[in-house]
Amino acid sequence: MLLSKIRSKLLCAFGGIFEAADRHLRHQLRHKIEYNIDDILKIETPEKAYWALHDAIMKDKHRDALPAEIRVLSLADFTGNCLTNGFLTFDTNARWAVVASAELMDAIGEPEFAKELWACIGICREFGKKVGRDPFGPDVEYVVLDEETEKKIYAREFDFTDYVDPIIDEQLMQKTMDYVRKNRELFMPLK
Repeated sequence: MLLSKIRSKLLCAFGGIFEAADRHLRHQLRHKIEYNIDDILKIETPEKAYWALHDAIMKDKHRDALPAEIRVLSLADFTGNCLTNGFLTFDTNARWAVVASAELMDAIGEPEFAKELWACIGICREFGKKVGRDPFGPDVEYVVLDEETEKKIYAREFDFTDYVDPIIDEQLMQKTMDYVRKNRELFMPLK
C-alpha cells in the first residue's frame, strides 16, 4: 500500500516534469515558425486562407506542430473523413486528429460536433481501459476496437454523415480562420 502511494507520487512528479519540459520545448519551437500568419490572414476567401495556412504548417517539417496548429490541421481530416464516412473512418485514417478536432469544435463554437466527438472519444477510451491503453495517448500503438465498441459508435446519434454538405465545410473553415485570427499570437514566432 505504502509502496503504491510512493510510486503514484513519483509518477505524478515525473509526469509534471515531463509536461513542463514539453511546454518549454513547444515554447522554444515557436521561434522557428517560418510562415507569416499576417500574410495568410490577408487572404479574403476563408477556404483559400485555411489551405494556405494548412500548407504552411505542413511545410514547417523541421519542427513539431504546436497545439493550435494541430487543431487547424485536424479540420481537413475531420471534414474529409468524419463528415463524409463517419467517426470510425476518421478514427482509422487520422486518429492523431480526433482529439484535436474535438478541441477545435469547442473552440470555434460547434457544440454539436464537439459533443458527438467527445462522446465517441469517451467510448473509445472506455475500451482502452479494458486493454490498458488510451487509444488517443501520445505515441500509443494503434488500438483496434472491438465489435461492441464499434456498434456503440455506429449508433444513430453519432451519424456525422448527416452533415455532409459543402456549405458546412465552408462554415467550419470560416470559423477556424476566425479562431486563428483571434488567437493570432499562437501562430507567430516568439521574439
